[in-house]
Amino acid sequence: MNTLDWRDDPARRCELLTNAQAFREWAGRVGFSATLTRGIRHERQRRRAIHLRETLALIFGAVVRGAPPPRKALALLTRWTRSAWRHRRMAFERDELVWRWRTDTDAADRVLFEIALDAGALLLSPDRHRIGLCAGEGCGWLFVDRSKGGKRRWCSMAACGNRLKVRQYRERKSHD
Repeated sequence: MNTLDWRDDPARRCELLTNAQAFREWAGRVGFSATLTRGIRHERQRRRAIHLRETLALIFGAVVRGAPPPRKALALLTRWTRSAWRHRRMAFERDELVWRWRTDTDAADRVLFEIALDAGALLLSPDRHRIGLCAGEGCGWLFVDRSKGGKRRWCSMAACGNRLKVRQYRERKSHD
């Protein structure tokens, strides 16, 4: 979700998935294996990532506002999850049944399928009520509030939270 900086500020909006390599690097930073991410090489894969991100932005944005998600976006997420399940198989490994990806699944699609499945699971879980939108002006990043009190306001205290505190401090000092 958070691969578009300043979503709510068109003057500062900045695409972080600028090419296939940026998509590959992002996937590695969020925990996908190097073996998998090496398969992300094409512009088509990056475009699919952005398409999924924007679909999820519509759905999660509605959830945060307490509005019904757009039907078209829900239909698209449903298609993503159906496709993901078609690329999985059950296997018996080390005395356990586990889900495995089919070996012919495109690397980028596998990353996106996992994201779609995780997004669907979050939307159907009680944690959907803990999804928040950063209060930083123009930020637009989403987060899951795992704080004890459930009162988180920022995507990151080090980024948006700190910016607001610095601005408030400067305003107080300018009035002194």
